[in-house]
This record gives sequence, C-alpha cells and structure tokens, in this order.
Amino acid sequence: MTTPIENPFWNGGMFTVGPAVDKDTHASLRVLHTLCGQLAASLSGARTDRDRFDNLFALLDDVASGTVGEVGAHGAAWDTTLTDYRLNLARLYANAALDYAWAASSVAHRLAAGEAVAPLRDWPDDVRHPGAPWLAADPAGRLNQVQMPTPAPRLGRWYAGQVTELNQLLGAAHQRMVNAVTQAMKDQAEDLHGDANKPLHRGLEGRGEADQRCTQLEDAATALHTYASACARAVVLLSVTTALGGTGG
Repeated sequence: MTTPIENPFWNGGMFTVGPAVDKDTHASLRVLHTLCGQLAASLSGARTDRDRFDNLFALLDDVASGTVGEVGAHGAAWDTTLTDYRLNLARLYANAALDYAWAASSVAHRLAAGEAVAPLRDWPDDVRHPGAPWLAADPAGRLNQVQMPTPAPRLGRWYAGQVTELNQLLGAAHQRMVNAVTQAMKDQAEDLHGDANKPLHRGLEGRGEADQRCTQLEDAATALHTYASACARAVVLLSVTTALGGTGG
C-alpha cells in the first residue's frame, strides 16, 4: 500500500477504545489526518490545473499565427506561478505530514512498549513540535518504526488479522517514508524544512527539472502521510488492546 489509510480510526464497531489514550489526543490525530487529506486533494487539483494550462496554451499556440509572442510571454509567467504554488503547497503538506507522523508514531510506539501516554496537550512544546529540520535529518531514527505486539487470543480472529496486516503495512510504509524523505533531503533539503515564512520559488531549472522537484517533495509528503495514518491505526488498535486485556505474549 502506497497511499494513506482512508479512515485509520475505524474499529469495526466491535470494540470499545480504552482509556490509554485520551479523547483529545485521538481528536488531534483525526484533525491532522483530515488536514493532510485536504492538502493532498489540493495538490491533486494543482496538478489538474497544470494539465488544463498545458492544453490551453497548446491550443493558443496553434491559433497564434501572426502574433508577436503574447502567448509565450504570458505562458512562461503562468507556468512559473503554478510551479511556485505547487512547490509551496507540497511543502505545507510535507510539514503537516511530518507533524502527524511524529505525533502518531510517538504515541503508538509508547503504547506498543506498554508505557503510559501523556495527552498531546501536555507535551512540552519542544517535544510536541521539535521542528522539521530535526525530524527530517534522521527520519529512520526519529520517526519510530512501530510494530504491534501479538494480541491476546480472546480478542479473536478479526483483531488478530488486523494486527498482522497492519504490521506488514507499518514495516513497508516506514521504509518507503525513510527512502522518500532521505532522497528529498539529499536533493533539495530546503524544500522540506526551509523557513515556512519564506516561500519557495522555482529556480533557473527547466520545466522537466522543476516538475521533478515538485514530484519528489510530493512523494515525501505522501510517504509521511501514509506512515502516519498506519501509526494512527496502530494507536486505535492498541487502545482496544489495553481496554480488553493486553497482549498474548
């Protein structure tokens, strides 16, 4: 699976989520998941706008015989504007997904280890928001690779199947996330963790290079969102585990 879980918070209607994770923390994870989903949809719309732009200017070029460069001049400006918009939207998505992945993986990792989880609102600010540069510099070490423990047999086949499937997804999604973030950091580190108040701009690169830059940042954002949603799913299942009797050892 290479896309985020659509609704990681579903529990089949069969179980009651336990008190190991407070309601506000669950709500915060839902908000981050929804935000990332909306940003992903906006990026999809931006790509569609680019396709419309390409088709429009190809048509105008076909009927522009006898003009003196109007299409080319305005087309170049529009192309640069759309590229800058896509770059900045992708960075916003990537940073939101980093925040989501950090929160969800931290909570899930502690639950899987049998540790108490403090509400997100009580985390010190430097822990809750350590910053994109710190997180992105070592994604493998700072965004925990979560694995679910074996559940107690009394939780039944459905739950055991959910845990097995999720562990496979967590392992694959974590590696994909590490690869995508590492590549983005290697090629354009400032795109992922530059000053959020300083907009990104297309440089002197050509159209193909600019598109590759956007795609690379979007790939990192999607990989982060995918891993975050898998960790949020782990939080839900581990909350059930703690409510109904723990693990099977």
